[in-house]
Amino acid sequence: MGQVVGIKGFRFHDTRHAFASLALKNGTLVKEVSTLLGHASPTLTLSTYAHVIEGMDREAVNGLAKSLLLPAQAA
Repeated sequence: MGQVVGIKGFRFHDTRHAFASLALKNGTLVKEVSTLLGHASPTLTLSTYAHVIEGMDREAVNGLAKSLLLPAQAA
């Protein structure tokens, strides 16, 4: 125990956490991730993975700003 696929210090639970973090970071709805993880509610998912979601609003605003500015820069 404590070793997955020959990687020391890597637990099966780490893959679950990585999946949830990546899914949320890539825009998968919290409710969907919650269901896939088998959580009782999206509230549990949010409380566990809030650190992943923090800052995503800033990324969204920055992405929007870039998409609005790119056409002006191309002209």
